Amino acid sequence: MGDIIEIAKKRDEIMTSQFIYCPECGEKQFSPFDKLYTSLNDKCVDCSDEDEVFSHSNNIFEILESL
Repeated sequence: MGDIIEIAKKRDEIMTSQFIYCPECGEKQFSPFDKLYTSLNDKCVDCSDEDEVFSHSNNIFEILESL
């Protein structure tokens, strides 16, 4: 799992990257939310269960709102 502070510091770089892939399923991530989520959790939303997505979504939205 990535460090939330480091992910927040690198948010612009992560969100503009064309090379964010899920380590579990290998799917390319396109949306800013999905890129940040995957970078933070080492798996994409599709590979996460509903509880994981719910619990980590607030962190991602906080990063996105700080733009």
